[in-house]
Amino acid sequence: MLSSLERLGLVERLQPVTASARSTKTAYAICDQFLRLHYRFVEPARSQLRTRALASAYLTGAVLPQLDHHTSIAWEEISRQYVLRHLPGVSVIGRWWGQIPSGEGRRTEEREIDVVGVDQHRKPVVFGMCKWTGGEVDFDELNLLDRVAARVEGATGQEPRFLFSRKGFTKRLAAHAAAEKNIHLIEPRDIYK
Repeated sequence: MLSSLERLGLVERLQPVTASARSTKTAYAICDQFLRLHYRFVEPARSQLRTRALASAYLTGAVLPQLDHHTSIAWEEISRQYVLRHLPGVSVIGRWWGQIPSGEGRRTEEREIDVVGVDQHRKPVVFGMCKWTGGEVDFDELNLLDRVAARVEGATGQEPRFLFSRKGFTKRLAAHAAAEKNIHLIEPRDIYK
């Protein structure tokens, strides 16, 4: 079933960008943003959309509180395309996810990097994190990116790092990034420059 949907271009198979084609780490996502919206919010609530009052209550109670999370997926894709267009040497762009030590004994946790660009040898050459939240991004995101990126096979720690934020960055992070040539802070207004 999934292979048929994939052939039709309705879903795409996702793997960590550094993984081999035979990797078992696989996820699937709906390709079209309109269909994603429809199957996330409209289809599961068809009975709640029969009247204006029910639809309004559903919009206020269920859709609007989750709309930022839904939009963040599109923001991640826009961010990946930005890096692909602006950074030479990136052959393939995607995401990375995997288990990393949690810092609590031998425990691990699943973590993800939203933007990973690799060269023609599948070696990571850029990392990035995306935030579509109501607040400014601070050092916690940069520190998390550095901690997770260190676990990606082939990472050297010298790769450029991009932070993408809907609401901008704290002054102290902006000052730090201005002094570091490998840290790039991107807001929506920067995307189409």
